[in-house]
Amino acid sequence: MGGGLLQKVNRDTYSFAMKTNARLDETGKWHDVFKRPATMNVKASKAGRQAVVNGLGGLEAARLDELKDRHNHLETVWKNGDLLRDWSFEEIRARAK
Repeated sequence: MGGGLLQKVNRDTYSFAMKTNARLDETGKWHDVFKRPATMNVKASKAGRQAVVNGLGGLEAARLDELKDRHNHLETVWKNGDLLRDWSFEEIRARAK
């Protein structure tokens, strides 16, 4: 509520939304989760487990199962309620420059 009243910022302001794009079933198999709206193709979502790799124009998304030898810049920070990577404020600030 506060963000809407003060800054008027929402997920559409930056054309960004975080959504599920894969699910793991009880047998250990991954399944794609995605949407392809018939009337607004710009709102189509990426299917499958995702990675972030270097591309021609900078960082870009790629399917995790199609990485081959490319480096995935994503890093697991939380897993099953455990903090795996704890960055200091100075580390985050240095990375943002």
